[in-house]
This record gives sequence, C-alpha cells and structure tokens, in this order.
Amino acid sequence: METIANSIESSKITDIRTTKATILLIDNDIASYFLVYEILSEYNIEVVHARCGKEGLKLLMALSSIQLVITELLLPQLNGFEVLREIKRINPYMQVITQTANVMNNMKQTCLNAGFDEFIEKPINIDFFASKVLKYTIPVMISNNSIDRSN
Repeated sequence: METIANSIESSKITDIRTTKATILLIDNDIASYFLVYEILSEYNIEVVHARCGKEGLKLLMALSSIQLVITELLLPQLNGFEVLREIKRINPYMQVITQTANVMNNMKQTCLNAGFDEFIEKPINIDFFASKVLKYTIPVMISNNSIDRSN
C-alpha cells in the first residue's frame, strides 16, 4: 500500500513560507493533474494530487495547508459525491469544486444541489478554470501575504 508521503505528486519542492495557496486535486487521470499543475503554477498555487477518493481524504486530513479541493466525479474506490460528503463531514467549510467530463442529464445542477461549490466541465477552459480556482484562493493568498511579508 502506498504511503501518504509517496502519494503526493509535485514537480517541485516548495518552501512553505513562499507558498501562497495549496489545493488538493483528486483525479485518477494523470494528464489532468499535469494540466492543472501547469495552469496553477502561473499563480504560485501548489497542487497536491491524489488518484482516488480515499487517498484524497487521507491527504486532506494530513495536510492542514489545503484551502480548496477539486475532484473528478468518476473515481476509483469512492466517487466524487462520496468524497464531497466525507469532506463536508470533516470540514463543512472546505470549498469543493468538481471537474468532470460527465455532463449528461443535467449533471451540473445535480452537483451544485449536492453541495459542490462549482462545476467545471472537461475539457477544461483554461481561463474559466483559473478564474474559479482564484475565486477561492485569492482571499487565502492575500491573508498569507499580510501575515508574512518576507516573500
């Protein structure tokens, strides 16, 4: 079984003092991780990656620096709705965005009714995606910047 430390994927080691925001991406598609990483690295947002719902929940409980969760709906072990329910049980204030190619049968409204804060369709529109993530991370970035002016 993979340990939590081994399950975290990152292309770089970041100094916690210079990190502005951290998000957790739960998606079993590695190409989605690389795309999200590339988009958000432009905004100095660290992306922690989990390939399944159970792994994502373990990372969320282990890493207090996570400010936002983005999850696919179709995941191994736990689906995105189950992940959402567990996240809200653990931390009812955590914002959770779903990004999925599953857009059939009014899925957007189903997701919003279930408690997701945002719904993003795949393939990702880069500008739309970035604006949605920044909507939830900019207050954190400003807050972190006002606390530590050394960066």
